[in-house]
Amino acid sequence: MNEEPKKILKAIYGSPDRPLKIGDIEIPCYVLEGGTRVLSQRGLQTSIGMSTSGGSAGAHRMARFVDRLQKKGIEIKDLVVRINDPIMFLPPGPRKGTYGKVAYGYEATILPDLCDFILACDAKGILLEAQKQYAEAAAALKRGLAAVGIVALVDAATGYEKVRPHDELMEILKLYISPIFLPWTKRFPDEFWERMYALRGWPYPPEARLRGGSPKGPRFAAKLVRKLIYEQLPDGVLEGLEKKFPHNDKWQRSGRFPQGLTSDIGNPHLEKQVAIVTTLMRISPNWRKFEANFAKAFPQPGDQGDLLDDLDDEGEDEDNK
Repeated sequence: MNEEPKKILKAIYGSPDRPLKIGDIEIPCYVLEGGTRVLSQRGLQTSIGMSTSGGSAGAHRMARFVDRLQKKGIEIKDLVVRINDPIMFLPPGPRKGTYGKVAYGYEATILPDLCDFILACDAKGILLEAQKQYAEAAAALKRGLAAVGIVALVDAATGYEKVRPHDELMEILKLYISPIFLPWTKRFPDEFWERMYALRGWPYPPEARLRGGSPKGPRFAAKLVRKLIYEQLPDGVLEGLEKKFPHNDKWQRSGRFPQGLTSDIGNPHLEKQVAIVTTLMRISPNWRKFEANFAKAFPQPGDQGDLLDDLDDEGEDEDNK
């Protein structure tokens, strides 16, 4: 019996001139009919430093690379199957309402899995010398990409975030925000606070008492954490936490934000973000250099500017602990 031919979906959002940007790496991305987010095959290959060729040849090149390394004992789950089964779709054409030739892509969630696989191979020392560049690219991608945040990143790059169904965003938030309060666990290591205070020229430890496992010092510390950490989580997560833990009339919240995040996705993403920012502070000799490094790691529309410029004098938040 002949297999039924695959349906070729149309891209309803995205264009070649609006790629997903992760640091200096750009990957064309699209949202297809039905809401599937895809990365172009060529873009995925070039993102890890692999030479390109479209269609089945490109899929086979990546599949062979992964399959050979799998045989050396690296766990890859279903990565080879997914690479061997690219999604065929019609990208937008040069004029509105038109479409180009059939293109190949992969669901966006394959990117972090591919990076994890390459980095695992590098850690075991089984990459060939010519493949070391793949590990360097994978490390750069991981610095600017959290696995569960890829959907939000693609939506932002394509403009789909402006029109996606409200329920769809709620499903994303369910991955992050816990329906119950988790037991309090310290999520910000001492080094994070020490380096922030040092770069800002604030005395550490602060003379004021310590509370909640984090320094209670300059009022701007909490505001900075909001910008550096919580605003970098997927769209809607910070707003959801603010609703879950509203302010009282003394600007105190009923709980700490990490208590409202899920233990399997929300808090691990938070901890990764804290680790990345701590590393950026560690390699930055002064605050201005840190701002530049942060802007490269987490590019935003327009200039980053001084991270303290728009922080007001409202009471100190306790949500950053």
